[in-house]
Amino acid sequence: MSVIHSPSEQAFNAEAPAPKPTPVIRLFTERLFVDGQSFAAKRHERSALATDDAHERDVAVIALSFAYGTTRLRVTDEQESFFVAGSRGLERVSRNRAVERQAQCILESFGAVELGCLNTHVGESNADYLVHISDNVHALCSFSAYAVPQLEKLGWQVEIAPDYPYRVVASETPWYAKVEQDEEEDNWFSLELGLDVDGQRINLLAGLLEMLNESSDSESLESILRTPTRFRAIPIDGSRYAVLPPERLRRLLYVLEELYSGSRDKTTFMEAELPVVAGLTDAFEDSQQ
Repeated sequence: MSVIHSPSEQAFNAEAPAPKPTPVIRLFTERLFVDGQSFAAKRHERSALATDDAHERDVAVIALSFAYGTTRLRVTDEQESFFVAGSRGLERVSRNRAVERQAQCILESFGAVELGCLNTHVGESNADYLVHISDNVHALCSFSAYAVPQLEKLGWQVEIAPDYPYRVVASETPWYAKVEQDEEEDNWFSLELGLDVDGQRINLLAGLLEMLNESSDSESLESILRTPTRFRAIPIDGSRYAVLPPERLRRLLYVLEELYSGSRDKTTFMEAELPVVAGLTDAFEDSQQ
């Protein structure tokens, strides 16, 4: 004897093939409660976020989800399937877990650390990953400057919160240098060095000199340049940075060190130092090759 299903039952039991989802990440900051000493990553790496006491702090984080058409599922969502209206009625769609796991591996290859891999994470969170186990600004900006464009090339959707504090201008943004004679002293000159962003010139000299000031000697400057990140970040404003590879930044900083030797708190230099500016021009032109 045959069993006759009603149209609604047939439609409900229909199953669509597992589609390939689009990974979606959102970069933002979240205030997390951290139990200091135990806030460390797997592989026994000690996080720069760890301290001796439990505390709250703002941390750069990532929310990861997967878009199946108009349906978006968070990576931590445990449901294995969902329903959509299809040509055959209401269809069950199974999640493509293989593609989702591959996406997680890609994200982690750029330095992101899954919150679930941390020994201690107290409280509810809208995030799934730390952008980086370290709170080093160079590492966080390197993710924005390098990982984000790479993920977008792979077809990922990237959303960045308007107040995310580690946004960067494109690394290929052209540099410029401008030298002018001081209006009050004939033998003194001023330098403007920075980026041309969408027709607007942004002078980065103060930020570069601050980086020099933080380095009391050549050894400490080299330690900054040896920081194991793809880019070094130079502040533009409260939430944007310019980024340069370390070798290119080294050329700029050493020329600036020679130009402002002994007077890094000033933004002017004597006429006798004008030949040094030619070396600066070569340095930043080389940084665009």
